[in-house]
Amino acid sequence: MKILVTGITGFVGQELGLVLVKAGHEVVGLSRRPESCISQSPFPLKCFKWDGESDLIEPKALEGVDAIVHLAGESVADGRWTAQRKKHLVDSRVQSAKNLLKSFQAAGVSPKVFISASAIGFYGDRADEELTEESGPGQGFLADLTAKWEAETSLSGEWFAGCRLAQLRIGVVLGVGQGFLGKVVPLFRSGLGGRLGSGKQWMNFIHVRDLVRLILLCLENPNYSGVINAVMPEPVTNKQMTRELAGALGVPAPFPAPKLALKLALGEMSQMLLASQRVLPRRLQELGFEYEFASFSQSVGSDLTVFAQGFELFTAAQWVPESVDRVFDFYRDENNLQKITPAWLDFRVLDKSTAQVEEGTRINYRLKLKGIPIKWQSLIENWRPPERFSDRQLKGPYRHWFHLHEFAPLAGGTWIGDRVEYRLPLGGAGRLVAGAFVRKDVESIFKYRRQVVEQIYKNKS
Repeated sequence: MKILVTGITGFVGQELGLVLVKAGHEVVGLSRRPESCISQSPFPLKCFKWDGESDLIEPKALEGVDAIVHLAGESVADGRWTAQRKKHLVDSRVQSAKNLLKSFQAAGVSPKVFISASAIGFYGDRADEELTEESGPGQGFLADLTAKWEAETSLSGEWFAGCRLAQLRIGVVLGVGQGFLGKVVPLFRSGLGGRLGSGKQWMNFIHVRDLVRLILLCLENPNYSGVINAVMPEPVTNKQMTRELAGALGVPAPFPAPKLALKLALGEMSQMLLASQRVLPRRLQELGFEYEFASFSQSVGSDLTVFAQGFELFTAAQWVPESVDRVFDFYRDENNLQKITPAWLDFRVLDKSTAQVEEGTRINYRLKLKGIPIKWQSLIENWRPPERFSDRQLKGPYRHWFHLHEFAPLAGGTWIGDRVEYRLPLGGAGRLVAGAFVRKDVESIFKYRRQVVEQIYKNKS
């Protein structure tokens, strides 16, 4: 299918796009900055300019589109709910949905499937009440916002009579270094974690891998339609969540945030943290949906192991229009490391222990960190051409550095994945003093690498 995805640059949109392409679908994205959207996506993508709130989509973007996945919407957690911000939150959902459907009508394109993101905020604050897809709407700003959002995507009118609709009421999405965990894990690791308010309020989660698999099923399986609660089957209280997250990280969580303090600090937005919603995925259970992560503890126990071991984690991915064999050959040549490393590191390869890079090769480098000359020695491991290899620091500035390079054929090109686990000297103290600066440098290095690799293969294509 040819699938149009709004919100393609977001956490869920990026994961979904990759899964869709792997499944053989063609993905079209919409973004305020389409060129940046294309270059940053780890999969082949056509992207068109659209701000969602004021414009219709250009007809060319909709040609041949079979299905829509509507994920666009400003984050409700990125600032206080002033009157202006609340209007923007509404417009980014309600007005964008209205313009999206108007665009299809204007272009004369009738999609077969429409998957619309909604949220469990629909149910409002309901204490210990068990909530299913049959439960009515709650009260409050989020409940009102979500009800308007769903009404706008209800596909009323003859034009969409043949289109199957699935409205996903999504819980808090989990994934390493992203979304909810991306915000709370650093706080807990710094010793600032704790329950919110009484801690008795129910919370509902879903892992991003389960969510994108669910969306794929909604696209391909006609049984997936109507309102669906996209949450794990086991909701947890905030107190339980706090305990399990702290346990997964191996840290205490001694600082509860009193309800009054949250209201004073966040205003009306505090209801998002204090509201209780005990949501059950009745529809998914009836459909026999199989979760990879059925509980919060299972998810964080798997995802946060690297942090519990005291490591930092950085991941990156990109797609290039070149065969996996040629891309692997480029990366196995140590001299190409200099080409894809920023000049401010003054990076040079000194020598290596074997004629060609292979399992067990030791490579010696010279570089500068903050102007200080450093010698670095890496050991090449996990050598599986053309799928992967890793380099592990034997001598250098880090207490631990492990970089896994992965390569996979995808849509006539190659997906390139990087996973870096590192630990600074002095343990937690080193992380508190220099962690943010080192993270910024690592991000800068890989941003440069992405740009250079993209240009190399753009010139070859």
